[in-house]
Amino acid sequence: KNLRFTVQDAMSLGPGEWLTDENINFFMSLLNDRARRRIEQKDGPACYFTNTFFLNKLYKGTRKYEYSGVRTWTRPKKIGVEITKCDKVVVPVHQQVHWCCAVADIKRKELVYYDSMLGKDQAVLENLARWVKDEWKDKAKVDLDTSKWPRKFPKDIPTQENGYDCGVFAVKFAECAGLDCEMDFSQQDMPLFR
Repeated sequence: KNLRFTVQDAMSLGPGEWLTDENINFFMSLLNDRARRRIEQKDGPACYFTNTFFLNKLYKGTRKYEYSGVRTWTRPKKIGVEITKCDKVVVPVHQQVHWCCAVADIKRKELVYYDSMLGKDQAVLENLARWVKDEWKDKAKVDLDTSKWPRKFPKDIPTQENGYDCGVFAVKFAECAGLDCEMDFSQQDMPLFR
């Protein structure tokens, strides 16, 4: 892949540091590698993990939804899977100085927003729902009505107890969502995960 990981990025993995976009993107790339292997082996949910720039290109950068900004981002040749055959699409969310994670669970027909500080961003899920509808229409010629899908903001998830571990929580939420496993980690696990 064309990912750059610098000494500065490595230093941000240390205790008390904020993760960089590159840290998150590198981890999402590793999750995609594992997801592709699991898809080939038919082992667990079929997932795709976007990069940190996806939501910015979709709507955040201009504050206006623009499907055309990401239309070509999910071509099978580019990502290694057919997006419309995925059970889940997992999206890292950057909230200026805070990382979260959003999941479009296609199989369960729901949208979930994981925030280690238990915040809610309805706009993220609304734009993600709109993207799913447009993506399935464009790539599979299927009308997928996401308007009635539940928008969930779970409160029974691990929470952070400081102002700098949100990125680590976000990638762990992404990993657990992609594996369809229990989120059984806590603040005490963060040094190990770093």
